[in-house]
Amino acid sequence: MDRFVEYTSGSHDKRSKLPIVSTLTPPFDGMLVCKKYSKDEKIYHVIKAGEVSPEDKIGSVQKTFVEYFKNRGLKLRANEIMLSCYLSRFSIKILRNSSWLTKMYQDLVYFPASKVVAHPLSFSTLFQIRFFPYIIKQLVDYLVLEEWCRNNIDVNLIDQIDFYSIESLDHSLQKSHVLDELKESHFDSGENMFEDYYLALSQYWDTSSVNSQKMLLQSLFQTFAESPHDSYYNYQRMEFLGDCILKFIVSLVLFVSYSNDHTSTALKKSSLLSNAFFAQLGKHLQVEKFMNANPIYFGKNWCPPGFVVEKDDLDVMQDDLVTHQCISPKPIANAVNSLIGYILISSNISLVYEFLLKLIIHENDGIFKKLRTLNQLTKEFEGLVFDYPNIESIKNDICSVEKIIKYNFTNKNIISQALTYVSINGQIRLSRERLSFLGSSIVRFIVVFYLYLSHTYLKTKCLPPSIITLLRDSLLNSKSLGIISAKSSLLKCIQADLPIQKNLSHFMNCVENLEELTEIHEVPFLGLIKTPRINQDTTDTCPTIEVIHIPKVAADVLESIMGAVFVDSKCDLVLTAKIFLPFFKPYIRKIENFILEKYLKTFPIQPKMHFMENFSHYEKNFIEMENMRFKHIITDPNTSKQYAGIGFTQDEAFTASCYSLIKYRRK
Repeated sequence: MDRFVEYTSGSHDKRSKLPIVSTLTPPFDGMLVCKKYSKDEKIYHVIKAGEVSPEDKIGSVQKTFVEYFKNRGLKLRANEIMLSCYLSRFSIKILRNSSWLTKMYQDLVYFPASKVVAHPLSFSTLFQIRFFPYIIKQLVDYLVLEEWCRNNIDVNLIDQIDFYSIESLDHSLQKSHVLDELKESHFDSGENMFEDYYLALSQYWDTSSVNSQKMLLQSLFQTFAESPHDSYYNYQRMEFLGDCILKFIVSLVLFVSYSNDHTSTALKKSSLLSNAFFAQLGKHLQVEKFMNANPIYFGKNWCPPGFVVEKDDLDVMQDDLVTHQCISPKPIANAVNSLIGYILISSNISLVYEFLLKLIIHENDGIFKKLRTLNQLTKEFEGLVFDYPNIESIKNDICSVEKIIKYNFTNKNIISQALTYVSINGQIRLSRERLSFLGSSIVRFIVVFYLYLSHTYLKTKCLPPSIITLLRDSLLNSKSLGIISAKSSLLKCIQADLPIQKNLSHFMNCVENLEELTEIHEVPFLGLIKTPRINQDTTDTCPTIEVIHIPKVAADVLESIMGAVFVDSKCDLVLTAKIFLPFFKPYIRKIENFILEKYLKTFPIQPKMHFMENFSHYEKNFIEMENMRFKHIITDPNTSKQYAGIGFTQDEAFTASCYSLIKYRRK
């Protein structure tokens, strides 16, 4: 015998008087609320549950379940939905598209279920996934999510449900209230490849504007729809976006709150942006109720996160019974990041700040309480004091920086502190570290937001998470930022003591002579490498790739100058983007070309990942060398040929050896 559930439609008032039918025990009362989902206030409701056999007759109809579904499927009317039921496996398939969702039932429709009967609003608990039309689960998740939104996000920002969009929740182009009115951003070989982005960024950053757009419920649904596949990738895309906007906003607040204490700033940022903290916020918001992860195994039955099955109602082996579906803190934290990304793409940075403010004040101390709006926060920057004892000594370097970035500083003390890498009474260096701390979050937000809003060269699909990850990690690591600093000559303008200058000299010489030094190459993730001069036909050689050390100070100078421009320009984020984003143009194009030419398949952009996927059985050996360097050797078990990499960390050496293996291994 299998359970069945009977559904009908009715007004909100009628539905509220119907009895609850369920063998599941929900842990919260909110699931008992019936919500309207359309203008006619209709929703399908469970009114009866029991046990049936496929050959049982259906009441006065005098037809078996199999006959009933077969006949109804052949005589489908415009205002009905019909499901096809097959006796052998109880496989249920939708016969029509989602247009029926705006229609009304004329008669009761029976759904043969498998072991579990649902709560009236929780269709997601009704069937084992393979038995239940996924589109109905999506619809009900929509309804429950809307109810949650009205309790947690400004109700005026929630748009009416678009039923026609439910069918295509894996859509390629995610909507944005700003980009709807703009030309689609995409990678372009022209000189104006960032112009659309600057326009979009200006609308998102405008702290004086009041957003009149409604938030996109379709995108909100995807906020909680986690899937490991790129075909359903907006959850992870919004998570990337939420992560960078959170770091940006928190950095702004901490920069003005701890103006003389870099250590406290870093520690506070670490605690505020930890997975544990955001998992705590997620539990406060009860986001686990709406997370739609693709489970790996259901057992003999299935229940959504947080639900408990009443075991006495199920005739299954105890070992096969799944009574709980647990969610670890990390996915909950990711869901909060994704939610923040959704709020940004649906409104503006100001509303993200206000939403985040409510969450953090609830769980944290009062450092945010005096800064009620983003406009108040940016005003605080105007009162910050930057002193420099002998600005004339650095005047030429300031002029050089201004010429390179095409921006004249109003307060020369700010850029002076950004360029100072020697300690003057211990204060100037701390100020430079704080500016670098701020600039780091700015550059990451500017670049990641650009990647999020960009589309592929075909202009038909937004970039999937895998490509955004590659681009983000290759563009925003300290090696790439350091090379940009050196190539732009910004690195020459810093005030540094002799040890730092010596540490930078070899790296700067390699960058300046990159075209003449044929053995020096620039590659993603490793930065600069030195390749061996060997004959690849020689079998007894060990090709060795040597990573050229790029001191972290090289990346810090770019970040600190970005922070200085942002502060000096009175928090003009768009101007800061216009100054610094063009420095990334050749790198975006280069990596895009790798992708377009399928270069990643013939020579992966991440050699270590490629090695672990294809050559993990090869022998690996680490050797600690002099001068704080490491050597990693990979041995081919078939030929005994070795491939080596040398770096200043074990990870660098390992990656370099993988690069050597891929580059010099015989095909």
